[in-house]
Amino acid sequence: LGSTRFGEPDEDSRRRVVFVIDSSGSMSGKPFEQATKAVEVGIAALRADDRFSIVAFDNETEVLSKKLLEASDRNRQLARKFLAGLHTGGGTELAMGVEKAARALGEEGGDLLLLTDGQVFGTAKILKMARQARARIHTLGIGSASQDRFLAQLGSQTGGRSRFLTARERVDLALLDLFAAVSPAVATEVQVTSGGETLTTVDVHAGRPLLMREEARGPELEVVWDGKGFTLPLVEAPEGLGETLRLLHGAAKITEVESRISGDPVGEDAEVLESLSREYGLASRVMALVAVVKRESDRPGELPLTKVVPVGMPQDVEMDAYFGGSDGILACSSGIDMSSTKDMAKSLPLARRITAEETPPSASGGVLSFLKSAFSSKPVEPREYLAGASLELEDRLLRDASRLEADGGMPGDSPEERITASLDLLERLIDHGSTRTKGPFRHHVRRLLDFLGEADLDEERRDRLTELAERIERRLLDPSV
Repeated sequence: LGSTRFGEPDEDSRRRVVFVIDSSGSMSGKPFEQATKAVEVGIAALRADDRFSIVAFDNETEVLSKKLLEASDRNRQLARKFLAGLHTGGGTELAMGVEKAARALGEEGGDLLLLTDGQVFGTAKILKMARQARARIHTLGIGSASQDRFLAQLGSQTGGRSRFLTARERVDLALLDLFAAVSPAVATEVQVTSGGETLTTVDVHAGRPLLMREEARGPELEVVWDGKGFTLPLVEAPEGLGETLRLLHGAAKITEVESRISGDPVGEDAEVLESLSREYGLASRVMALVAVVKRESDRPGELPLTKVVPVGMPQDVEMDAYFGGSDGILACSSGIDMSSTKDMAKSLPLARRITAEETPPSASGGVLSFLKSAFSSKPVEPREYLAGASLELEDRLLRDASRLEADGGMPGDSPEERITASLDLLERLIDHGSTRTKGPFRHHVRRLLDFLGEADLDEERRDRLTELAERIERRLLDPSV
């Protein structure tokens, strides 16, 4: 069921959010620096009547406030000082962090934005606490060590969102984008029944479909909330789609069992997993499935035909691991189309970016030396390989967006300075791709527009604001603009 069936969200509803940050030793360095900056920028997007707190956890927890704070200018400054004073070290005690965050939310509930790069345990306890606190948990897992299955389940079973990053992806923009996607409820206590039996009772949020895995016994579904409702006939799925749904259902069951197990499955858990794997024909932690592919070209007693297929370097693999540092050479087939050499060199991982002024060598020679020079250059920062806006630009956007005050405008010594700085930031956020409803800075765009809409603008600034608003509308109609 698409959430649009339940009406439009109330964007003026007060937000209640706790940022929960993993401060264990494995988070040290860039990930933690970017995480704390993203939290600061997220708080800047809150309105003055929104409520927030921050919890950092490793072996112990540090809490900005045991109760949610108003997003006033004073409390924003307290949050900046709290974030600046955090340090990494110790293990990953997620359950303790979630417990403190749930207490801060109180009986009204709200949203938890959780960021971690480690294995987490005590899953049943964490889910119980989240449900009791009426907390939606939105998770951001970093690197291969994060327990993706459990984090995904933690999000889905509490009505939250989940996202996962490799160790090299930016944490700040990803966390900010996750925060921006957190939407208010469009319908609460939605009851779904079939054949007189209640299948589920959930809250529905903007932009999220109502999904459930239940066995309906009647010919239709009845969906009721707040004195409103509708019915949907149950339709038997086509054979192919039905099998796909069955397998998805089986995968969800296996994930649910595996997510509550720490260590190797034993006893009843192992038996349940094996039974589910056999029933659905899906791999689990106790049963691996091997596919044997037979091809027409295979002949008994002969080696199968092999073909070398060039692929890109796997993520997080250094060139030196294969090519020995500065002496590494990339071999190319003589049949390569040298007209594309420049574009190819631009996409090579860990090679220096080839500028538009440089000329690629001719096919008659120099290809190897050209590519060797690209790999043998002094290593550079990843900022040179970001598609679109440079890292410096995005760092500046994050820095400036974090300075929004409680009324939605930029700081300044006078109203004129504040208006000018706010218009400048709004234009840069739009250029970056954010609108009122899209992009990691969507809430900042909305708050800046509201601030400028109420400000006393002269004709020139009013025309500029109108032009920026029109650019947003054009982009909503055509994202390529």
